[in-house]
Amino acid sequence: MGHMSTNCSRNQVTSDVFLSVPTLVLVQEQLCTSAAVSRLIPVPKCEVVNEQVPMHKERSVDAFLGIAVILSGYLLGSIPMGLLLVWAMTGKDVRDIGSGRTGGTNVLRAAGPWVALLAILGDVAKGLAAVWLARKVVGTPAVEALAGLMAVVGHNYSIFIGFKGGAGTMTTISGATLLWPWTALLIAVVGIPTVVITRYASVGSITVALLIPIIFACRAWLADAPWAYLIHGLGTTILTLWALRSNIKRLLQGNERRLVLRKST
Repeated sequence: MGHMSTNCSRNQVTSDVFLSVPTLVLVQEQLCTSAAVSRLIPVPKCEVVNEQVPMHKERSVDAFLGIAVILSGYLLGSIPMGLLLVWAMTGKDVRDIGSGRTGGTNVLRAAGPWVALLAILGDVAKGLAAVWLARKVVGTPAVEALAGLMAVVGHNYSIFIGFKGGAGTMTTISGATLLWPWTALLIAVVGIPTVVITRYASVGSITVALLIPIIFACRAWLADAPWAYLIHGLGTTILTLWALRSNIKRLLQGNERRLVLRKST
């Protein structure tokens, strides 16, 4: 019985092999036919499309957006808030009064404390808006710092009034505050007592201008904050000191105008 089952198994395998030969021949003929057809009619190949934006195009877009927000910072800063408010409230041109600047201190001399407060708030808004826009659109520390710096450039050298303006102190403070909110507290602790004690607005502005880059440098050194913020700190220091060069000269001569909280007549 064992011998018979072995023979049966061998016969079955042999039968399967012979039965599969026609099938193999048929498959071979089909493959040959397909190959011939494919040579006559090329079959389109499927390619994976890369939908990613090329690196150089992405960098070009980022550069364009960076330039756009920096220029926007300048245009925002160029809005002469003090000039517009004094003219709307009194009909006067603030440039014909006092130092001839359009900032809050000269607005105080021209139209009194309430108009000066509005002018200060407007100048603060310019610095905040410039840095906020840069942060939302681009979001890199260097562009944020440059946008805030250009807002001060616009305030001091407004394209709308013949590249004249103020000293940019409030716009400087607001831009620096949005770069690091605790800047405002440190400036208030140092700057306000300086103005109250000396009664010189220019001394307060100079103190603030010198303090901001020190704050940013200390944060970068001790807290790993962006060194790029020094673009704003050092740039605004130079702008402030240049704008107040006549005040510095008067301070050295002892005839600088003191700050008074009453409306000029």
